[in-house]
Amino acid sequence: MLDMSKQEISSIIITFLMGLVAGAYLFIYGFSTTFKLPEVTTDDAYTQFVITGEGYGACDVLDQCLSFQVLENGKYRAILENGDNEPLIKEGSIPRKVNQQLKKNLTAGILNQQSQPLPTSNCRYGPEANNYRYQVSVDLVNYTLDTCQNQIDYNGQAWLSLVDLWNYFTTVKF
Repeated sequence: MLDMSKQEISSIIITFLMGLVAGAYLFIYGFSTTFKLPEVTTDDAYTQFVITGEGYGACDVLDQCLSFQVLENGKYRAILENGDNEPLIKEGSIPRKVNQQLKKNLTAGILNQQSQPLPTSNCRYGPEANNYRYQVSVDLVNYTLDTCQNQIDYNGQAWLSLVDLWNYFTTVKF
């Protein structure tokens, strides 16, 4: 057995404890602050049915355009520009009836038909008015319905469902 004095044993114990304290400090303030868990995106979580809508045109002049995203479960996040101030944000759920109508009327076939581009840009509501752009994802395929760019059937159930959705967001209190 080794013959060590009390002073040597205490030096070894103090050295060990100092190494333990230094290692804990480096871990807490060095490594753990830079380590972040990977983020889950809504693209991964919601792939069957997602609607993104935005207004543009006249609302841009006033800096008060509305945009929103509705997930397949009916949850939404709406953003209303607020001039030079921070945008107003509201989260919630759309009414169940509106969500069911959207899923019923926004099918891949109808969206494919109505997302066809116009030969020339022609804004339905005029270049000086508010126009609308929707991106609808159905089964991982994105369809764009833009009132200036696409051949939309404005009397069809798909468009009327999107109008109901937009009208719902105009009643939301921010």
